[in-house]
Amino acid sequence: QIADTPLRLENPNGTVWQPQNFDKQSHGTVPLHQALSRSYNLATARLGIDMGMDRVIDTLQRLGVRRDISPFPATLLGSLSLSPLEVMQLYQTVASNGFETPLRAIRSVLTADGQVLSSYRFELEQQFDPAIMHLLQYALQETVREGTAKSVYSRFPASLNLAGKTGTTNDQRDSWFAGFTGDYLAISWLGRDDNEPTPLTG
Repeated sequence: QIADTPLRLENPNGTVWQPQNFDKQSHGTVPLHQALSRSYNLATARLGIDMGMDRVIDTLQRLGVRRDISPFPATLLGSLSLSPLEVMQLYQTVASNGFETPLRAIRSVLTADGQVLSSYRFELEQQFDPAIMHLLQYALQETVREGTAKSVYSRFPASLNLAGKTGTTNDQRDSWFAGFTGDYLAISWLGRDDNEPTPLTG
């Protein structure tokens, strides 16, 4: 259980960080899996603060994020600017039961007659216990079944047993969806070049 209740933090520079849920409501005490599947920002922020920013940053790096991560509370709600490829690397580790495999656009270079000139060796590193990833995958399946991503099943059969997560930034400037099933993983990002809001959500 986790509290999805209002939160107010003062930053060292004197500014105040006061996150809100998308629906501008708080939902009281909720199960952790429900907070994830419904994208409850207040519960997520409280969990991250309770865990500590150092542990959150360590987890993101173990998932495959390779850039510097500032320990600002807003990072807990996705203020970290990542490319779709970086987000794909992160979700690849989740979808692969905690095993990180660096993504490659090129696996090998061949001659005209099929001889290998150069190739990248297959790399695999276990970053998380598969049992932990199984629980996360289950919660992400709930997100698609009955949470913020439930519209996915209006286009895909339920037999796919999809797992995924939506994301929408402040003022709806960015909309994300990351999803996977079986051997397939897809990342979708939508935004405008001028950084103006769109009428869309993840």
